Amino acid sequence: MTSLPVRGEVRRRRGKTPLLVLSQRLDGYDTFLQADLALDPDGATVRVRVHTFDDLTVLHPTDGTEITGKAWTGLLRLRRERRRGVVPPDLVHALTAAGTSLDALDEREQRHLLGYLADAADPATRRARIVTIVAGLHGLTA
Repeated sequence: MTSLPVRGEVRRRRGKTPLLVLSQRLDGYDTFLQADLALDPDGATVRVRVHTFDDLTVLHPTDGTEITGKAWTGLLRLRRERRRGVVPPDLVHALTAAGTSLDALDEREQRHLLGYLADAADPATRRARIVTIVAGLHGLTA
């Protein structure tokens, strides 16, 4: 389990459960999962669903807990650790043959490239994406 200090603001929606918008986007954690949010100062626990989008993370309370006020702080307890990208064998082979690696990239950039490759359903598209990744990285590590 991972516990992260978080803060944000409450965004109210007419007739719907308010959303808790984090002041900083969560990066590297799975989304659409259940988590527990212990709100300051009393530690009241709210069950939430975590939604991370391109530019923000939103917590959607799922247990009907009433959220008061405009701003909040707390401790988000995620049931899973940070995601680690696994480099597939075909990409490892191509990188090794080219004398390069993913080491020049930070964790977020690596996950992005691995997702880009994983989204290629057609084998020809996958091979073309590997060529593109290797060519782009070769300039960073040469």
